[in-house]
Amino acid sequence: MNQKNKKNFKLTNKQEISNVYQHGKTFRNFPFRLSWTKRKEEDNFKVLISVPKKKFKKAVDRNLIKRQVREVLYKKIIDPYLQYKHINLVITYIGDQKIDFKELESKMIITFRKFISKHYSDEKKTN
Repeated sequence: MNQKNKKNFKLTNKQEISNVYQHGKTFRNFPFRLSWTKRKEEDNFKVLISVPKKKFKKAVDRNLIKRQVREVLYKKIIDPYLQYKHINLVITYIGDQKIDFKELESKMIITFRKFISKHYSDEKKTN
């Protein structure tokens, strides 16, 4: 996936973000919480990555976690799990401590497998 395409996947509209937090569904699998709503447009998914300032005071730590989550998302998650889903998705890191990249990668893949199997299993059967 090239750099130009990555920009298209960012959830930036304030109204859509507040809609996800107010009316969206949530799914938790430690250390992630996924909140999402269906998109009205036929665009593919849009993603926002959030790391709470309350748990990680230093911006360096928050940015590191966001970069790692973004890396796993673009390399391992989009193609097998989210490619044709029409959703606005907020990924919130709810862990208290930083974890190494390999562990974060495996936990994120497990989280998305559970998320898709729980909420989109009927969609796979019809396609």
